[in-house]
Amino acid sequence: MEAFLIIGYDNNLGRWAARAEHYQQKNDWTAALPAKKGKDPATDTKIMDPIHDAKYSASDTGHSPFGSWTDEGVKNFKAYMKEIMAKRADEKVMAEMIKFETDFLKYLQDKHKVDAGKKKGKKRKAGSDQAVVVPQKESSGEDLDEDIFG
Repeated sequence: MEAFLIIGYDNNLGRWAARAEHYQQKNDWTAALPAKKGKDPATDTKIMDPIHDAKYSASDTGHSPFGSWTDEGVKNFKAYMKEIMAKRADEKVMAEMIKFETDFLKYLQDKHKVDAGKKKGKKRKAGSDQAVVVPQKESSGEDLDEDIFG
């Protein structure tokens, strides 16, 4: 999960920054974006447009047709996965991560005045919250291509 969040952030950061700059210059957060630049007629290659294009996927929506990512994007995703799996194997690092998450959750609860012990919302009948257990394949981390991409 963390690797996907990192690669998604990395994929779209340039586009988000270019759009924020565009809206700030116009001083209007509803201003229309400029038209896409298209292809360079001399080389017939796509002109990279930071307002419209993502880093590892080529479309306005942040993903490519049929869900494909560039080779660089897939390579970086695999590298993030390996790094995260290695860190999770270290008990000291895991203890620090859990402490950080616990402290940050408490900070957010205090900041937004949320009582962690009380659940808000509609009460449900007993037994209506049946958990669905989905078996997951254990990953050794040795062959990420097989584990991640089947």
